[in-house]
Amino acid sequence: MPGTRLHLPGRWPGGAVTLVLSWLISLYTLHQLCDLHEFNDRRFNRYHELGVYAFGKVWGNIAVITPQLIVMVGLGITYTVTGGQSLKRFWAIVCHKGADGTCATDFGLSAWIIVFTGVHLFLIQCPNFNSLRPVSLLAAIMSMGYSTIAVGGSIKAGKQPGAEYNLNGYSTGAGILNVFNSLGIVAFAYGGALDKSQENPKGV
Repeated sequence: MPGTRLHLPGRWPGGAVTLVLSWLISLYTLHQLCDLHEFNDRRFNRYHELGVYAFGKVWGNIAVITPQLIVMVGLGITYTVTGGQSLKRFWAIVCHKGADGTCATDFGLSAWIIVFTGVHLFLIQCPNFNSLRPVSLLAAIMSMGYSTIAVGGSIKAGKQPGAEYNLNGYSTGAGILNVFNSLGIVAFAYGGALDKSQENPKGV
């Protein structure tokens, strides 16, 4: 996220404003979804039902299912690759190393992605999401843990000698692309709300 702030207009102040606005927009839209769970004495238990009511059968499904698929496919690919990279890095730390300091047995990223996917295929066999509460609790603890470590470590280390936080050397075209890429990262960071409540508005 610090990298996104660097590329957005206004650098750090502009990035901070963008993050706050994104959070407020997400909060407002989630509030709207909660309010629309019941509308005109009619209950909508699925997002596509709400879309069909608002835009008609064809456009309602297109308006809801299309962004849902984009978010789900994007998150699925990103999390799977990130999970594979994390497993590969973990193996590089705990594996038996040879004289040259490298793992005696090494696996490519594709193999670790398959391992990560296999674990998920096992987890999705659980009858319901309540069975995954321990996994969700562990994930929350880990998220808070590495976020705290990252922030605390950065504060303790301070600005390193020779570190530069500017965009010198970027062309205008590259700068524009980086702005859109940064906005995409911010949107992706808040896209989890849609992923976590795909099934129904009341789940928000």
